[in-house]
Formats: sequence, C-alpha cells, structure tokens
Amino acid sequence: MADLCFFLPIFSSFIFLLLCNGVSGDYLLGINYGTVADNLPPPSQVAAFIRDHTTLNKIKIFDANPDIIRAFADTGVWVTVTVPNGDIWSVSKPTAAQWWVEQNVVPFYPRTRIDRICVGNEVMATGDKNLIGHLVPAMRAIHEALLAAGINDIQVSTPHSLGILSRSEPPSSGLFRRVYDRVIFAPMLEFHRETKSPFMICPYPFFGFNDETLDYALFKPNNGVYDEATGMNYTNMFDAQLDAVYSAMKALGYADVDIVVAETGWPSAGDPNQLGVSLENAISYNVNLVKHVNSGVGTPLMPNRTFETYVFALFNEDLKPSTSERNFGLFRPDFSPVYDVGILRNTQASSPPAMAPEVSKKWCVPTTDASDAALQSNIDFVCSSGIDCQPIKDGGPCYEPNTIRAHASYAMNAYYQANGGKDLDCSFINTGVVTNHDPSSIPTLLVSSADVAKEIFRVHDVAFAGRPPLYAARRLSYNCCNVSFAPYGNYWREARKILALELLSAKRVESFSSIRDEEVSRLIQEIGKSLNSSINISALALTLSNNVVCRVAFGKGSDDESGYDNGGKKFHEILYDTQELLGEFNVADYFPKMAWINKFNGLDERLEKNFRELDKYYDKVIEDHVDSRNWIKEKDDEDLVDVLLRIQKNPNQDVPLQDSHIKGLLADIFVAGTDTSATTIEWIMAELMLNPKVMKKAQQEVRQVAKGKQKVQETDLYKLEYMKLVIKEAFRLHPPAPLLIPRVTTSSCKIMDYEIPENTRVLINATAIGTDPKYWENPLTFIPERFLNKDIDYRGQNYEFLPFGAGRRGCPGINFSVPLVELSIANLLFHYDWTLPKGMKAKDLDMEEALGLTMHKKIPLCLAASYYDL
Repeated sequence: MADLCFFLPIFSSFIFLLLCNGVSGDYLLGINYGTVADNLPPPSQVAAFIRDHTTLNKIKIFDANPDIIRAFADTGVWVTVTVPNGDIWSVSKPTAAQWWVEQNVVPFYPRTRIDRICVGNEVMATGDKNLIGHLVPAMRAIHEALLAAGINDIQVSTPHSLGILSRSEPPSSGLFRRVYDRVIFAPMLEFHRETKSPFMICPYPFFGFNDETLDYALFKPNNGVYDEATGMNYTNMFDAQLDAVYSAMKALGYADVDIVVAETGWPSAGDPNQLGVSLENAISYNVNLVKHVNSGVGTPLMPNRTFETYVFALFNEDLKPSTSERNFGLFRPDFSPVYDVGILRNTQASSPPAMAPEVSKKWCVPTTDASDAALQSNIDFVCSSGIDCQPIKDGGPCYEPNTIRAHASYAMNAYYQANGGKDLDCSFINTGVVTNHDPSSIPTLLVSSADVAKEIFRVHDVAFAGRPPLYAARRLSYNCCNVSFAPYGNYWREARKILALELLSAKRVESFSSIRDEEVSRLIQEIGKSLNSSINISALALTLSNNVVCRVAFGKGSDDESGYDNGGKKFHEILYDTQELLGEFNVADYFPKMAWINKFNGLDERLEKNFRELDKYYDKVIEDHVDSRNWIKEKDDEDLVDVLLRIQKNPNQDVPLQDSHIKGLLADIFVAGTDTSATTIEWIMAELMLNPKVMKKAQQEVRQVAKGKQKVQETDLYKLEYMKLVIKEAFRLHPPAPLLIPRVTTSSCKIMDYEIPENTRVLINATAIGTDPKYWENPLTFIPERFLNKDIDYRGQNYEFLPFGAGRRGCPGINFSVPLVELSIANLLFHYDWTLPKGMKAKDLDMEEALGLTMHKKIPLCLAASYYDL
C-alpha cells in the first residue's frame, strides 16, 4: 500500500447529475422552539433529538440564545434567530446593528446554519408607534450589518399576526390597515423584494373559527367558503388567511414576494368548555396542515406555490399564562410526543440502498474536523515509526497536492494497513476514521440543472463550500491565500470580511465613482483617436478594467509612467497569462502522480515565469506602500494595499496577515476584478453587432437619457432600464466563468436522493443552466426583453441564472464590476455609432470562446467607430 496516493482522482468515478425534472429539494416544515418554561431539557439534547429522531431540518427561536445557537452547530438544522422587540430601536442604528450581528451571528455562523433573522415578533400588534416606526430601518440595518460581515445568505424578515389586515374576507379583498399600508408595508415589501427575503405571517385558524366553521378550520370535510369575486371555493381557513395576506400584498404591487408561515398551530388542551380545544382537534389540524404543506398544491390564489411553514410549538411551555397557551407543543419536556404529526423518524423505514462497496476494502482517513496541527502530529508519528514516507516528500510520487490533509491521508492509511487494518490503529486520538469509500477516487458532480443548483445552495451550501487544491491556483494564489481559492474556514472568512468591508461595500464602491468616470473618459478618448479604422475593443476593455482595479488597489494605473516596470511587459499582459494558466486543463489536477508531465510539456516553466512576474510586481507595490506609510494618510484616502498593511500591523487581528496573504488577496482583485468586467464588455458589444435592432433601441434610450450632456454619468444609470436588460442577457449567454470555480464537498450529503460523498469535486455549468429550455424560451437567442417585468437577478437568488454563482462562495465583487460595465457600455453607445470593420459582415463575426478561467472571445473583437453628432 506504500505506493497508493489517496488523492488520485479517477475519471471513472464521475457522477453526472443531469436532473432536470427531479423531486424538489426544499424541506418546507419547521418548528418553533419556544422556551417560556422552567422544565425544558438542555439545548444540546434538543438539538440531538431534532437531528436524530425527527425529520425536521428547520427551527425558529424567539431570541438569540447563544446556548441554543451553539447547540445546533454541525447538526444540519437551519436556524432562524430573533432580535427581541425591545432591541429594535437600538439596532435601527448601523453601529448597534453591526454589534448585534458580531455578537449573535458571527461567532456561530456558519457551523450553525443560521438562515434568517427575524427583527422582532408581531411588532405591529404592539401598537407602539415608536417601535413600529423603527422596524423597517432596523431590518435594513441588520441586513447591511450582515453584508459588512461578509455574510450574504442570511435573510432578514419579521413575523406578523393577521391583525395587520383591515379586511380579510373574502380572501380576494384582503387589505393592509390604512396608513400602515403605505408608510410601513410598502417600504417593508420593497426591502423584501430587493433582498429576496420573505414576508412572514402567522395564520392561526384557532383564533378565527366559531362553532359553525370548526371543520373548515381543521381541514375537515366541509362545504367551504365561496369567494364571489374570484369564483373560488375555499375548503380550509388556512388557505383563506394566506390568500387574504397575498391579496393585500398584491394591492400594493408586491405579489412576487415570497410568503413564509412563521407560526401556526392548535392547542391540545385548554380550560373547561373552551371551544374547539382538544387533543383530537390538535391532531386533526396539525396532521392535515403537514400533509397540506408538503403536498405543494398551494392556495386558490397561489396554486402550486410552496410555503415554508413553522409549526407552533416544539414543547409544551409551563410558564405561559393560560392553559391553552401552555399546550401548543408537539412534545413534552421529556421528548415523549403529545401526539405524532408524522415528523418522527421511523427507524424501520427503508431508504434506497447505496451501491455496496467491497467489504474487504477499508481505508483510514482524517476526520473532517481534525486540525492541521493534529494531522501534522500524526504524520510525524507515522514517519518515525518505520513507515516509508518517501512518497509524500518533495519529489515523491504522492507529494502533490502539497497539503497537510493530503499527506496525513497517505501516512495514516499506510500505518493502518501496515498494522493489519484494525480499527484501533485508525484512532489517532480521535482524528482518524475508517471508511469504505476509496479515497484514491475523487467523484465529480457536474451540475447542469437549476433544480439541483437550488438544492445545493439552499440546503447544503456549507457542505459544498470547499475548494479543491488546483495545481496552478495553489502557485499563483500563494498556496490558496486568496478568497477565490482558499479552503473554507477561518482564514477564508476573515479574508472575505476584509474585502467586503474595505473594497466591496456599497460605500466603498460608491467612493470609486470618480475613478470609473475618469477611466471611461480615457477609453472614449482613445477610441476617438482611431475613428473609422479597426479598433480592438477587447484590448481596450481589458486596459480599462485593469486601470480601474489598479487605481483602487494601489493608487496607480497599471501602465502609468509612474507605475511598475516588468521588463517591458505590461501588467494586463501578465494577467492575461495568469488567466490562461488558471483556466486550461492541467493533468496534475486529476492525476497527481502524473504531475511530472508538466515539466516536459512546458506548463511548469510557464507557471513559474508567470509567478515570478506577478511576485515582482506585488513586491514593488508593497515596498512602495511601506515607504509611503511614513506619511500620514486619512482613512478615506487609503487604497487596498494601505488597508491590508494597516490590518497586518494590528496585533488583535484574528488571523494574522503575512506578506503572502496580502499578495494572495491582490491576486484575487486583479485576476477576478479585471477579466470579469472586460470580458462582459466584449461580449455585450459583440452581441449588439449581431443584433442591430437591440443596438438601436439601446442607443436611443442612452441618448435620450443623456440628451444635452457631454457624457453619461453614474447618476444616469438607474434610468437606463433597457440597457440593463441587455447586460442581463449578456450575463445569461456569456457568464464570466461558464464553469464556476470548482468546489469540493467538505462533508457527505444527499442531493435528489443521490448520496454525495465527502471530497466530491463539483462543477456548476452556469452556461448550461442559463440556456436550459425548461426555464428560457429560445434560449440561444439574444432577447433582452425576456427580462421585462420579471424579478430575475444575477445575485444568486434565482437559480436558473447564476453568472456569479450563489451561496457562500458566490462572487463577492458583483457590486464592484457591474457599475463599471454599465458606465462603459452606456458611454460607448452614447458617443459612437458602431460598424464592423470594412468588408466584414455580421455572419463573419466569430463568436468562438477561448478557454480560460473566464471565457472571452477567442478572436478579439474589432469594430469601427464614428462620432454620433451630439
């Protein structure tokens, strides 16, 4: 076994999930975990019970109890936490909101899968106008605080009782209470639309029935309630209450906002003679509710629409004021069920069997939570105990990938096999585990379906948050010291937080507007020097983008006379080589033992040459900034390198920054920031040349909006609705990275009933998803109008449209790159009329793509320009 390398990928283990019509990946049912009691079990026992003995995978708590949040770490259960009503006024202030997030979210996330924050609970029902007036500002402040902390996948909402409605019968006439409809609910719903978060409602038929409508409330057979306005008959009160809320939302123009049922339930006991309260009725309501929610039939006004629903409550709570309030629980404090609504796991139930491995084949591998220090200790122990460790030493056949975990996999298994394969010899002080899955084979998951992507990002995002140690990326990112390629963990979170706060926040991006304006003006001037001749748009777009990034990062354009010498080679040319190396096929990524081939095919030589060029450039940049820091700089005048150097000197920094970390983060900005914008500008102009009617319509809009001006300014961009559709359509057909940066699973999970093992490599085909005829009519045709009146955005919430990815590892630089693309395209269309070079026709325009990390045109786009008469 000494010559077996456990990180050797084998193509025959590919798993191709081309599931276009699979079962929904959503789990709709959750539970409210209330704690108004003095006899409840510890949170750790509750978390284990929910994980091991129920089918629930969502809970909602009514505060941010750290013991509860901590208890649900690594359970796979989604957790909704709550900002108490009493804190709403304070968290409406940005600094207090940031403090709240830092105290109640950051220490636990993402090990605890916090997916939503409720700001208050039924605030409107309090009647406190001061509290109500601060509700929406508090929601926005919490949302901004999350983004500032580098967290973009936790939603913010607030639950409402049905008292928010002034009218609810019939359901189609539902309206919000007057005054509050425009003052509170319109801005709140606008916030939900902007952030893709749900409107949360607490429908309780228990509080709305009378003796004549009990069956109607309990989902039992009844004659129903007829809505004359719609001609629809309602057979249960739950649907009627939801549709009344939907009608109120629709009346304000927000029918597209999702609805989540924050609370609903029925008590199993109450005071003597209390109408409708009984164990039988509680069973009837909740059992039928669960069936109805899971059926996916929706409501009469929202057919086939699913609703995430949280039953109230997990436990009977003995400190509630009335008998019925104390008896809403599905379980007693000793975990015995008051009654079963079908959420208890049936240990006898069978599931589709997995393919059985050969019983005789077992391997010893590190546990997922083993630290690098512990694994290095394991390597030292094994290699000093007589086991041959030459294969994992520099130059050995199993040296690559050069990571502690990979080397530990080899050493630990070699020791395990040498000692007869006894489980005791795989303990390594609880850092080893025996597996039947052959670690020498890395299965690969190819995702070409929006349904599969949705389940990955919505349900299993943490499990899919890893990055594989790619051969070229390791070298060019200083052993994965950047956000793009870093393993998922503390360093990645800290690095992403730095970029989010210091470069990519809304405030910082806005502060770069003058740089964008100046560089776009330079672009327009350069084009003016070559009118009516062939102009290389691809090269100009790359120079534009690179100059903007360089000025933001270290205060100088990439090719300024005062810039940095690279032996006559321009920096954007170096970056072009970097992009090519990162994107091309590398045999060592799939067959590490064959990495020696790279010494003969020239790849290693090219890789080292590119690394030296980049490293020389970064060294000079850092050296100049270290010298310049002898001068006092205002914080607002700092560029990114200044910021990183300041953070490096902070002794309280959670993850100390070395120079290699700074260089890795610079690589992130230059490589990702430069090519994404440039490639998008190139493809938009190419598509406009092939679609002259679209070009004409876009130019007319731009020229009308900027009429009488010398140029298009950023303050004009929000008016350019059609141009924004053009850019969306270009992102759909030409996502900057068609195969998003590969991921690797950090734990095993189940996707669409398929078992996905740990260390599975994941390729997400954004191009295939964006051209899937299931979601897109005439998918290969450039039709910007397809986005009209559709709330489809490229920020990772619409899984049929993923040009920048989604989830934790989605591109954090959207807000940085899109304004530059918009401003550039607007000015190109405003100032010039465009034609193909002389003698060239549209059919001659080559749209072939070149391979790389980003997919630019294989043949650069050359066009001819003539001035538009202003």
